[in-house]
Amino acid sequence: MKIACFMVLSSALILGNMTFCMAESEYIGIVKSVIRNVFFIRNGETIPAVVNMKMMIKDVVRTGPDGAIGFILKDDTVISMGPGSEIVIDDFSFDPVEKNLSFIARMLHGTASYFSGQIVKLSPESVRFETPVATVGMRGTHFLVKAEEK
Repeated sequence: MKIACFMVLSSALILGNMTFCMAESEYIGIVKSVIRNVFFIRNGETIPAVVNMKMMIKDVVRTGPDGAIGFILKDDTVISMGPGSEIVIDDFSFDPVEKNLSFIARMLHGTASYFSGQIVKLSPESVRFETPVATVGMRGTHFLVKAEEK
């Protein structure tokens, strides 16, 4: 991707593609599976989730009463959500070369399975998973959580 962006940037004839290279790097993960009703709320807009959809920081992921979703973040973190669940990815940075590592997720309600990726291995103190009544700091590689509304 860096080579492709460099080629585009070096070409004065293809200025319109510069925003494509910059926008492409903003995504934090990708949807791998969707079952029934799953939606993203992005910038106040409700978007039906589909396989291969790119995820952004601050996306709210909401599953319906019969919905489920699985997604993989750029650092290989895998999250699966069950029916009636809602999660927000508040922060995500994965740039090991610059030591810019951060993952903060907020589980509003429902169920989720989490398998850690590279960030927790490189910088465990940079990973946080929040629920309505607790915050989980990462030291391990896998957990299941059920969060009920207050």
